[in-house]
Amino acid sequence: SCRIIWRKNSPSTNDSRILNQSNRRKDSPVSPKIAVVGDYMIDIDDFYTSIRSSPENPNIPIVSASKFQSSRAGGTGAVVKMIEGMYGFGIALPIAERIKPRCIKTRIYVDKKQLFRIDDDMTFDISLSAIEIIIKEIPIDCEIIIVSDYGKGVVTNDLWQQLLTLGKKIIVDPSRLRQPQWYQGAWGIVPNRVEAGGYLQTIQDAINRCKQLQNHFPNVCLKIGSDGMIANGQHIPAEKIDCIDVCGAGDMVIAAIAVATLKDLPWSDACKYANRMAAKKCQQMGATPVEERFEDYRRAEIHKSSNGPPPDSLSEIPQSQSPPSGEPKP
Repeated sequence: SCRIIWRKNSPSTNDSRILNQSNRRKDSPVSPKIAVVGDYMIDIDDFYTSIRSSPENPNIPIVSASKFQSSRAGGTGAVVKMIEGMYGFGIALPIAERIKPRCIKTRIYVDKKQLFRIDDDMTFDISLSAIEIIIKEIPIDCEIIIVSDYGKGVVTNDLWQQLLTLGKKIIVDPSRLRQPQWYQGAWGIVPNRVEAGGYLQTIQDAINRCKQLQNHFPNVCLKIGSDGMIANGQHIPAEKIDCIDVCGAGDMVIAAIAVATLKDLPWSDACKYANRMAAKKCQQMGATPVEERFEDYRRAEIHKSSNGPPPDSLSEIPQSQSPPSGEPKP
């Protein structure tokens, strides 16, 4: 395997070398049906244990020098992992995830509570040759393209225009740095309150904004945190759960919508499924996949509609507080 040395903050790296680093899963028996394009990241969690309060400031803990650290794929990498948790290995493909230096997000936890996050970003627009590589990496027979735009430089206007020519269903998780209309031509858009634009203080505000966005996009899912989501003007309340960590809930929403769309669910039903999966994700730490297959969900829905008992493989969600169905992106 070759080793790539990146020069920090330099967009002039020779993109052609990335072809040898492709993550296409040629050994998978399944042909990828969902391509995930956007900013690939590395998520690092550092867990510390507090010893006592600082004598300089009682609100600042003194922690042990020893720590537990975990790392995993973030950004588009997290979306792919979440899709695999719902559908299986090989169905989703991260496109040219080594096309530029990866952004690293390090979350600092003390006594299992996140205190702050350190972002090491490589923010510059990719080159035209990099865009050519991305387009070539997208399988011809894929049905859905997820665009996860964290505003780090992968999703450029040139790339967007190229994606539109492919004739695929494009579902976008937009950047807060752009107006939603920038993604004109997408089949579906999944913004949170901030990314949707406007002053969205109430659920009715969100419904009105969702209807406005429907003038530009066939399908809209507006994530409104602990209030749930608005799917094409329909309010879907959040599930009632014991919320542990909202990190990755927004990634789970777009991943679940793509999976449900691939299984021919209409947009409103796909959003209801995404609402449930975001709730289950909030019951575990980090932007990690939920190991519950889509088939189990559909089986439970069929039993529910026929007033039969749910299958043993699908557990009930505990009733407590409502989690956010999405988090602001960095």
